Amino acid sequence: MAPEAVRGFQLVQLEAAGEIVAEAMSRLGCPFPRDRDKRIDLLGSLEPPHGASYDPEFDWVSPFADLDTRFFRVARTYEFGEHVAGFIRAHLDLFFRSTER
Repeated sequence: MAPEAVRGFQLVQLEAAGEIVAEAMSRLGCPFPRDRDKRIDLLGSLEPPHGASYDPEFDWVSPFADLDTRFFRVARTYEFGEHVAGFIRAHLDLFFRSTER
């Protein structure tokens, strides 16, 4: 669903979030592997970013820790829920079909 997430973020004008997801996807190779098991296998070969800390809850150092930080900064800045709701209200025709005939 990552490619669809990138397109969705672009649609609702949250390009910064889409760029971060696209960067995460690129770490798994091109073309992006659609198969979940393949993605899980690839995770083991990824190096964690410099300065990433160990997460005892998951018993690993996330290879996406740097992107997580950036993504959540964007989420706080744009208040995703409010932003998306506003976009939908402004573009109802993209999300709903008229039942009038």
